[in-house]
Amino acid sequence: MLRFRRAVFLVALSFLSPLLFAPVAHATPPSTMSYQGRLTDGVGINVPDGAYSVTFKLYDASTGGALLWTETQPTVAVTGGLFSVVLGSVTPLAVPFDRQYWLGIAVAPDPEMAPRTPLTSVPYAMATRTPQPGIAHLIADSYSVIGNGNFGNPINLFKDRTLDFTAPADGYVVLSATGYLTMTLVAPGTSQYGIIQLSETTNNAATTVPAEYGYYQWIGFQFAPNNGYWDWSFGIQRVIPVTAGAHKYSFSSARYGAYSPTLESITFLSLLATYYPASYGTVAAAPAVLPSATGPAPEASAR
Repeated sequence: MLRFRRAVFLVALSFLSPLLFAPVAHATPPSTMSYQGRLTDGVGINVPDGAYSVTFKLYDASTGGALLWTETQPTVAVTGGLFSVVLGSVTPLAVPFDRQYWLGIAVAPDPEMAPRTPLTSVPYAMATRTPQPGIAHLIADSYSVIGNGNFGNPINLFKDRTLDFTAPADGYVVLSATGYLTMTLVAPGTSQYGIIQLSETTNNAATTVPAEYGYYQWIGFQFAPNNGYWDWSFGIQRVIPVTAGAHKYSFSSARYGAYSPTLESITFLSLLATYYPASYGTVAAAPAVLPSATGPAPEASAR
């Protein structure tokens, strides 16, 4: 049985960050590293050409320590003793790279080689990179006639515009919409209201979605103006946790009023979905007691 040892193992180490573009969203740079090395036997001779099963591990110490990451690449091609792999291609490198790490390598069926290889400074650039948010945007500049009927009980809203979005990994999507709610043919003196809501409708094939308490917004007025026409601006936002894969989001609305048939429409609708990876950043907790709106009391001046 051949015994493998590392002669000059670390030939080059670099961070790969290609940007991949999807039709509606930008993918984030993958957590991968390229790694090249040489495999020799116990007397320093290159191992025979072929495919080898190699296991890579990251530790937080040169010996012992905690195992932070591992992956096995079953068919690493070795030619003239040299090989090149992309670490993280099997198991993403979900480590913060905020301190020194050591790489352990084992070629089946042998145990892990010693000593471990300390990582150079290049992969630590992964700790300071800025994740790239993915964005999908829909603009409906023309008049979009929406559900021309009163909502029932429970409240159901009509899906007026939908936006398809692909999340490259688990994270969050920030949805926002702006536009105008327009009502025409309103009898003067009658009350009219609209409700708008942003929803995830990935698996909802129906034309309506239920109103979600705390996420819908009322728009309207108690009594219609004398000209029988109303144009009301709005803005609404929602944050939704997402998993990797395809998602569908909808801007939905419905109306409620004492007069029918009122014509209701959404004009100049701008619907935006922005993806943020789960590791984008941290948020500090808000203070238990907010400062006074009037500011701190003036200090007494020394005389």
